[in-house]
Amino acid sequence: MANPDYLYFDFPYEVHPEERGYYWGTRENSVAKVFSFAPENLPQNAETSVDRDGNAMNITTPVWPAPVIKGMQGQTWSETVRTEAQHQEMTYPRVLAVAERAWHRGSWELDWTPTQNYHGTTNHVPK
Repeated sequence: MANPDYLYFDFPYEVHPEERGYYWGTRENSVAKVFSFAPENLPQNAETSVDRDGNAMNITTPVWPAPVIKGMQGQTWSETVRTEAQHQEMTYPRVLAVAERAWHRGSWELDWTPTQNYHGTTNHVPK
């Protein structure tokens, strides 16, 4: 799995005009956001994130079975990276958060529940 909103490291850490990175998928991709990623229950992420315009997302878990995730990887697209220092800045420490999410299910990650709705105002996810 390589979800751009959480696992692409060419997005800025925060919304700021001087912050390096693209904005086509998500406005920001902080270490906390990467660490909070729930890969086995993607709809759950709608409660803890916003879309690229800063709006709340509204997602209902589909009625089909939960996806089986075989692995995860962080992506550092390097077309705008010019130096080793820039690469290090874009990759670390976010890659450590990806390693933790790939290795261990967080206590806040909920089970896949068909028809469960997640929105910025719901309170299903422990925060």
